[in-house]
Amino acid sequence: MSQTSPDAPLLSWLIEHLDQGELAPSRRSLRELADVAARLVPFHLVQSKPLRPAAVAEKISTLSRNLRRAAKAAEELGERGMSQVLLASNADNPLEADEATQIIADLQDWALWSTRASETAKLMSRSAEDYKGGRRSDARLLGLVTMLRDRYQFY
Repeated sequence: MSQTSPDAPLLSWLIEHLDQGELAPSRRSLRELADVAARLVPFHLVQSKPLRPAAVAEKISTLSRNLRRAAKAAEELGERGMSQVLLASNADNPLEADEATQIIADLQDWALWSTRASETAKLMSRSAEDYKGGRRSDARLLGLVTMLRDRYQFY
């Protein structure tokens, strides 16, 4: 099995250690686990820079808009369409009708929650006066600039 993907060492390790006995997971399951781990582990290890309130509000607004679109599309697809989506995800278990409905309801919940969070983040950004962009004002630097302006104005 020759792979050049970054999860190849993990997949090889999983196959070596878990591919034993009659109750061993399938190669497809091991590959899926390796793919998920390759996607999620770097996400958890990265130290992200904290965002300013205005940037947080913008990102949550984008998330909210996209979740509303996804919820609307899932609702239009209905149970049969969601079953096709999950079938394409290589899920081992066939989807029951109530599970498809639950997925649609979950997407609708996430859309609602993110919309509320977006509104709250915008208000927080405004209250921090961070919605104008640029760096936050430095009182000492502002005082220096004011003093220099006054001196330049009168000399």
